[in-house]
Amino acid sequence: MEIALKINFTKGIGDCYNSLGWCYSRKGLFKDADENLKNAKKYFEKTGNKCFVSVSVANIGNMYFLQNRMAEALENYLESVRLSEGCPDEGFKSSGLYSIGAIYNSQKEYKKSVEWFKKANEINIINKDTGKLAECINGIGNAFLGLKIYDSAMVYFNQSSDLFNAVNNLNGVAFANESIGSVYLEQKNYLKALSHFEVALNNFRTINSKPDECYELMVIGDAYQQKGEINSAIYYHQMALQIADSNKYASMQQQALTSLSNLHAEKGDFKNAYGYFKRSSAIKDSIGTERQQAKLDELKTKFETEQKDKQIELLNKDKEIEQANAAKQRQLKNVFIGGVVMLLLVALVLYNRYSIKRKSEIALTQKNELIRQEKERAERSEKFKQQFLANMSHEIRTPLNAVSGMTELLQDTGLTEQQKKYLLVIRNSSDNLLTIINDILDLSKIEAGKMELQSVSFNLRDLMDHVQQSFAFKAKEKGIELNVEIEDTIPGNLIGDPTRLTQVLINLAGNAVKFTEKGGVTIKVQKFKSSKEHGSDLGVAHLNYEQLIFTVEDTGIGIASNQHQGIFESFRQSHSGTTRKYGGTGLGLTISQNLVELMGGKIEVSSQENKGSVFSFVVSFQVSQAIEDGNFATEITSAPLQKISC
Repeated sequence: MEIALKINFTKGIGDCYNSLGWCYSRKGLFKDADENLKNAKKYFEKTGNKCFVSVSVANIGNMYFLQNRMAEALENYLESVRLSEGCPDEGFKSSGLYSIGAIYNSQKEYKKSVEWFKKANEINIINKDTGKLAECINGIGNAFLGLKIYDSAMVYFNQSSDLFNAVNNLNGVAFANESIGSVYLEQKNYLKALSHFEVALNNFRTINSKPDECYELMVIGDAYQQKGEINSAIYYHQMALQIADSNKYASMQQQALTSLSNLHAEKGDFKNAYGYFKRSSAIKDSIGTERQQAKLDELKTKFETEQKDKQIELLNKDKEIEQANAAKQRQLKNVFIGGVVMLLLVALVLYNRYSIKRKSEIALTQKNELIRQEKERAERSEKFKQQFLANMSHEIRTPLNAVSGMTELLQDTGLTEQQKKYLLVIRNSSDNLLTIINDILDLSKIEAGKMELQSVSFNLRDLMDHVQQSFAFKAKEKGIELNVEIEDTIPGNLIGDPTRLTQVLINLAGNAVKFTEKGGVTIKVQKFKSSKEHGSDLGVAHLNYEQLIFTVEDTGIGIASNQHQGIFESFRQSHSGTTRKYGGTGLGLTISQNLVELMGGKIEVSSQENKGSVFSFVVSFQVSQAIEDGNFATEITSAPLQKISC
């Protein structure tokens, strides 16, 4: 500042005042912040650059936002967006759009807030501004939290937290933990909620952000109140009140006093409850909360009206064009008035055509209604079929398990060789029938949309070893090789559904071993090389995901090219004699294809008759930090989550 003033560097003076104002806002020294930010605006206006002015106006809005003066905050945010129109750096506009979304979030108008956050994010993605991107994603998560769609909120908080950590934003990480805690609090998981709130509080204290520390203490107090620990709740609200009183945070003073009044009333201490209530009412009157809300509502109405006026203006322009065209048509009509008789004849013909068309439309409507009824009848029939299959599969499995169990018990008793052979046939037949029943049950679950995937940590190499061991004896018996190859750079522990992944690999490897008489079968796992990043719908790459390609290659009988698509159909095999010679139901590939699609992938096949087959699919897994203990799954991990303080 000293140097800028000495050389009369107008823009530099404005930058210094703007930075000082921002710092004072974060410390909660709002009087100093107001003075510096208004000086920044004055010097930026002297430069004649409205883009610089928009920055100081946006920071003035942030200052009001931190004081819960939402009407003045929105007024400045709207002015900032207007000034940023046409600026070379669209980051100015992005900040204003985000801030408007934050206002709508604070007013519990969550669907509107998401629209503004997404508009801001379109600019952030183009600018590759990770910090602002994280803020917008966190804002969307808070909107979903407000709508009580907790799973979606967690997804956005995870992404935001990863981005804040990537740029080492301690303040953002603090809000992330506060957001996660809020989700757990809504789910009444008080232990986890308080754990995340305490992390956020320590971060705010580390960066000496008094307004955020004050707010976080009240959040912790509210959590203890919901938990039923009234004394702890009073303790945290009193600490928050001390900070609010010391720094004259009027809005947070009023909130803390109101909470303390309610808490003492809940304890039956009505004397203290009344004292806190009187102080709260006095501050509420002094800050004019109701006037602020009325002004905010007026501004929102005016802003939304302006948006509608712009749409009406565009419609009026379209209407003027239509009216001009209509005038030209009237002139043409006057020129050709002599053809009235001909036009009447044409009109008569058109009327007849219209009558015919109308009758056709009525007939078509009736036909469509019949089609709709038939479709509903078919859907009901399909639903009954699925329910029947599921019920029958369960009912048949019970006696089959009994048959298998009793057969196993009989094999341990003294039997003749002939009796052992008979029991072996019974055991193999019941096992085969149980496999068929399980396939039908899985297929009915998938078709009914009731198949759910797990998300647990598992060891990929243990899983692949299990698949290899499942067919090692059969491969040795047939005299063929069975190899498993895993790329060295693939992490050992991943997060996904090991049961369904195993089921797919068992189906594919089982088919490969079944249809291979000489040569061998190779199962490979490699990192998938793609030109596109694996990202979210917001264009944000997952920072700890791996895309893997699984390949099962054999030297078996192969599949004719005209049969490649058909083999994935239910109860379908490539040759009419396949079932008779090799066995099976024809459901394995259908189930595998559906399971891979549930995991976000797609099975592909490459095969030539009598030359072998290659089945492959690509699936994404999150990398787990689980400690291997010899099992597929050791623990479920979750990334840190995040929230905005509005």
